[in-house]
Amino acid sequence: MDYDAARFWFDILQSVFMFAVAIYVWWGNRRRVTRQAIDAVNERIREVETRALILEKYIETLPTNKERNNELGEIHHRVDEVGQGLTRLEGQMGQLNSQLSLIHSYLLKERP
Repeated sequence: MDYDAARFWFDILQSVFMFAVAIYVWWGNRRRVTRQAIDAVNERIREVETRALILEKYIETLPTNKERNNELGEIHHRVDEVGQGLTRLEGQMGQLNSQLSLIHSYLLKERP
């Protein structure tokens, strides 16, 4: 076998090997980048799931429409009671005002 022919075939074999290594590196980097992108998406999904669970727990603590209606009814009842109390106080203040007017006129007329 000729030295030049052996060198030629060795160069061809070396070129094919380097081409195979380049394809392997390219494929590996592509998979690595794809894996990183998938991992980033999975992390974001985990964050969204965590936030959704927090919101679900918060929503569970909120009162239902029936409970809110009952609470509002109770508040209306208490406001009505306060209004009735103010009406009674207004009446009593009117009576006191009348009595004070009588006392005042008595004192003005009867005083020497």
